Amino acid sequence: MEAAIGLLVILLGVSHGVETHCDGRQNGAQCYGALGGTVVLQLMDSASEIFKYQWMKNKTTILQGRNNVIVHIMDRSSFTPNNGTFRMNDLRRTDAAPVSSVLLVSECLSQGEMRMSC
Repeated sequence: MEAAIGLLVILLGVSHGVETHCDGRQNGAQCYGALGGTVVLQLMDSASEIFKYQWMKNKTTILQGRNNVIVHIMDRSSFTPNNGTFRMNDLRRTDAAPVSSVLLVSECLSQGEMRMSC
């Protein structure tokens, strides 16, 4: 399972109530959102069968999940594991920056289960 997306979130103007959708599954995706608005990022098709995933900006964890449970998520955000959609509300200037690829990890376990990492 490979998730090599480089995602750039760029904020434009000030606008409340504006929602922008972006497919972050594409390598080098650039997403644009308005200050005060919402950006909805499609990070993966589904996180339900992924053992572990983590998304970071510099050294700050934005999203982390394990065994279909969200372990950590940054303020003003939500994540829907069954469709892989990450939503960030009330965008601020400090949110604009390149962020890392989503790190997906599965494990090789007994009885034919598998561990993979990207």
